[in-house]
Amino acid sequence: MKRTSLRIGVAAFIGAASHDAALAGGTQPGDSSGQAYAVPIPEGVYFWTTPSYGTRPNGGGASGVDANSFVNVPVFAWSTPWTPLGGRLEFAVTIPEVFAGFPSDTGRPSPSSARGLYNSLFAGIWAFDLDHGFNVSVLSGFYIPENPGVNGVSTDAWVAREGLNFAYNADGWKAAANINYQFQGWSYLTHSPSANDNFVYDLTLTKTIGKWEIGPVGFGSNEVNQAANPHPTAQFALGGLVGYDFGPVTAQFYVTRDLAQRNLGGAETRVWSRLIVPLWSRTQPPAPPVASEY
Repeated sequence: MKRTSLRIGVAAFIGAASHDAALAGGTQPGDSSGQAYAVPIPEGVYFWTTPSYGTRPNGGGASGVDANSFVNVPVFAWSTPWTPLGGRLEFAVTIPEVFAGFPSDTGRPSPSSARGLYNSLFAGIWAFDLDHGFNVSVLSGFYIPENPGVNGVSTDAWVAREGLNFAYNADGWKAAANINYQFQGWSYLTHSPSANDNFVYDLTLTKTIGKWEIGPVGFGSNEVNQAANPHPTAQFALGGLVGYDFGPVTAQFYVTRDLAQRNLGGAETRVWSRLIVPLWSRTQPPAPPVASEY
């Protein structure tokens, strides 16, 4: 498999809640922008990390809140040699780390910041190359419940994450949609819904020119019920990405801005980076030389 498949196929399967009001359990919206979950990863073991920093100034009104957050998602992934029905099986595990601060939110009781490790996620993906540049995959995983009283950033319920991903990858173009629905479990402390279910989608449209990659990215999220929060949140953000293939290591950088938001207190601007490192990869042996006719 070509190295291009590694660059576009490696996907940060998981994320963490990066703002105070939304997605209290599940993936961070935008975490997989720039990546194509649907493209099978070459067999091997990989590490990648996606740190990001965002600021959400007070948008005014009763829900206005100043918030800054840092999220890092380190991932270890194994792309297995198994290809049932032609689809590559891949597995990943992570423990994201989160910091959230509220510098001018005087209405918030002390402390005005929280930091720590987020819930661990175990996930698998089944990815199919459909030929002619088209790919599709399904993702399934779960976040393990933790006691939020320890650090204030985790959730005390099981969260199931189910995904359906599509991608087109040909002639240097990468168009991808990574779509997730997250089922929130009941809190084992309060015996009530821990958060609203949520729907998250990450979008990518980039062009590779030589070792460079450039193009727009976007993401959106929407809480789809009111089981735990009577004021469900939503957002939609757009931005731009630049990436470079250094050889064994690939780097990406992108910036996004909320164009629309609901019940999040204000529009967030977020700066992202990603570093992908193959720890071990099984490469195809070189093709035998063509016999000379002379």
